Amino acid sequence: MNKKSIVITGGHFTPGLAVIERLRIYGWKIHWIGVVEAFEGKKSQTLESKVLADSSIKFWPITTPKFNRRSPVFSMLSLWKFPVGIFQSIKILSSIRPSVILSFGSYVSVPVSLVSWILRIPLVIHEQTTASGLANRIAARIAYKVAVSFPVSAVEFPAGKAVLVGNPVRGEIHEIGRSRSRKSVGKRPTLYITGGSRGSQIINQAVGEVLSEILKLCRVFHQTGSLDLAKVQSRGRRLQPNLRKDYHIKDNFTPDEVGRIYKKADLVVSRAGANTISELVVVGIPAILIPIPWVESDEQNKNARLLASEGSATILPESDLSGGSLLAEIKEVLGKIDYYRVKAKRLKKKGIVPEDAVERIVSLIEKARRNK
Repeated sequence: MNKKSIVITGGHFTPGLAVIERLRIYGWKIHWIGVVEAFEGKKSQTLESKVLADSSIKFWPITTPKFNRRSPVFSMLSLWKFPVGIFQSIKILSSIRPSVILSFGSYVSVPVSLVSWILRIPLVIHEQTTASGLANRIAARIAYKVAVSFPVSAVEFPAGKAVLVGNPVRGEIHEIGRSRSRKSVGKRPTLYITGGSRGSQIINQAVGEVLSEILKLCRVFHQTGSLDLAKVQSRGRRLQPNLRKDYHIKDNFTPDEVGRIYKKADLVVSRAGANTISELVVVGIPAILIPIPWVESDEQNKNARLLASEGSATILPESDLSGGSLLAEIKEVLGKIDYYRVKAKRLKKKGIVPEDAVERIVSLIEKARRNK
């Protein structure tokens, strides 16, 4: 067993990257256990399986059921995958014999977390959200510690397990937040549209309805996800040449590309996951947030209200989303962009996303290794 070997797992890749940056500096050997398919039964890769394929970090794929509250029948039919995932996790972890496992939650982490208990490997969990996920609540009982991003999350875990660390954000994003210029919007502001690493078809549809009108206002970087990429590319090719040159499309922008987009973005249209919210706070960019309405504990609406209450974002409910409503919201925010910038800057100064969150998590990992 490598004395400084760690397995990372879970459904939240972005904070994992932030921790990986620091673990590499400290000489850890890093492995990632995850799933390859972003969507069940479709040829669409997860961001982690694509990014890590070109790195020195070994990606180990496993099979595991995805529990979908909107489709309980589908969830039941996929339960056969759970013992498969357990067997695969035993095989992989017995081979690696890491000194610690770090989990970022979600369904993919459950088999790995349970096997950590079987093999007596210390487990550290990170909970990104204000409302904890089911996978983390299950695994918390066998975890060494649960690192939480917000004080309110601590009460959802066994006494003595929760440690407040904040949500880890990559060092590059913090650097962008410190150096970003506060230019006034000129003739061509930059708009970043994203539905997250897996995309949002409903956002893509709304954008498509008013794409020409949006491009008359902004230069656009659009992260579509893999399912809609071909459709959006086809729509882009039909644009007038003077508009087409300002429309930049990709299924998944790499973490480095996202950093470059943040440097120039005036406004972001996005979902309201914890990691997106954390990055928006750090870089101080105003946003139009379209929360996913069906996630557990209404997590995304709670996240969105945090920014909206501070004046740095507006909320466009998915039930009200259309091409027309999105275009109107973009015009409204750009028309008052200096106001939203001031509010975003003030929110960043409140320090709700601590810059040392990564260091705190690495400290927990080191303690878990020593206490094994």
